[in-house]
Amino acid sequence: MKLKSQKGAITVFVLIALLFYTAFLLLMYAANTNKLVAIKEKSDVLKGIYEKNTSNESITNIYNKKISSMDSPNEWTLTSDGKIKKGHTTLRIGDYVDYDSLLPTVTLNSNSTLMQNLSNYSGNTLEDYNTTSTIVQEKNLGWRIYDAVDGKIRLISANPTQTTVRLENYNGYNNGVYLLDQFCNTFYTVEGKGTSRCLKIEDVQNHLNYDYTQYSSKYTDTGKYGGIAEYVSSRRYPNIYPNEIGCKAISDNENFGTLNQSEQNIFYTGQTKASTKLRVTLTYWYNPNLAEEDFNNPIYYTLILKNGTEDYLKYWLSSRCVRCEQNRATYGIRGVSEGKIAYCCNFMDSWATNLENDACSIRPIVTLEDDVVIVKNSTNDGTTKEKACILR
Repeated sequence: MKLKSQKGAITVFVLIALLFYTAFLLLMYAANTNKLVAIKEKSDVLKGIYEKNTSNESITNIYNKKISSMDSPNEWTLTSDGKIKKGHTTLRIGDYVDYDSLLPTVTLNSNSTLMQNLSNYSGNTLEDYNTTSTIVQEKNLGWRIYDAVDGKIRLISANPTQTTVRLENYNGYNNGVYLLDQFCNTFYTVEGKGTSRCLKIEDVQNHLNYDYTQYSSKYTDTGKYGGIAEYVSSRRYPNIYPNEIGCKAISDNENFGTLNQSEQNIFYTGQTKASTKLRVTLTYWYNPNLAEEDFNNPIYYTLILKNGTEDYLKYWLSSRCVRCEQNRATYGIRGVSEGKIAYCCNFMDSWATNLENDACSIRPIVTLEDDVVIVKNSTNDGTTKEKACILR
């Protein structure tokens, strides 16, 4: 009888314990539920604020962008504060990189493709220019990070070449873009590491705050860049011109080309005189007062226009342009001279173009391949040419 009484006491004790435990669980559940409700309320508030300040872009889209970025960890991305990042590696625009050490030695002879093309298509008539003794490779230019395009880093030579290329007359305009790009590809492309071409006007314009499209001209129908001028007495044009986007009409027939001002795939020779009229589009602009604030990052003023307080040697940009004057159009290849985005006149209707100042240096730009590794450390921190980051 005593044993039975003890069992009953134990049973009551277990039941009481279970009741307390159940009550405890209910209290914990209620507390956590209240916390979750509070968190959701705060989350909804933050979501509303975030969506309001992202131009109605949904959180889902932002999330998907983040995932997309994580899916491409091997691409270099350019940030608004002048940094270029990939994974845990961070570089800065303007950092020096030791690309010179990768360059194979290239020596040309008179039968080399570049020399043959310069001889046949540059328009040069002066015997001291565009020769095997003047067209040489330079392996001490130094290289700096310029930007990142399509996930790849681009370098620019720290200085223009001492070597000059001379472009003259209508063939200088016809073939300048092709020849300047070929020069850079010949001397500064490294197989499997980087592909080189000449710096172009778009490479400059892409980093400008200055709105060059507002450049004014009283000789075009719109009064500014991109406007059309019509000429009746001066009607000569280089033969590449009808293939350019800016060519609106030759004679009375409408012509719409497909080449932009920095493209060329084949050589052109000669010039033509339109039979009745010539209509051209103004693709030239000029601002003699460009300053650091006219660029989206002040480093581009240094990279493009000024080497510290000194001007760079006058150098070509492999881009054509057309300038509209009162009585004629002039056709030239872009360049940088005396710290300004300039213009070298190669061809005009008066034929007064045999000028020695049509010989300019070259400014190569290199796009690095995806698998090139850039090593930056305390010894090679990229701050000077001597402390250039290492390429592997």
